Amino acid sequence: MKCIIVDDEPIARKGIKKLVDQIAQLELLDSFNSAEAASRFLENAETDLIFLDI
Repeated sequence: MKCIIVDDEPIARKGIKKLVDQIAQLELLDSFNSAEAASRFLENAETDLIFLDI
């Protein structure tokens, strides 16, 4: 599954990335510090899963 991370805290993004990297079925496409940046990315990228801090 292709996934992205959206969180405004760098430490949280790093922690989630570490967990995602341990799961072979997940492919981390990118991580973002804002919903706006993630939204622009999603306009052109097919993504199955979003780890989102709200």
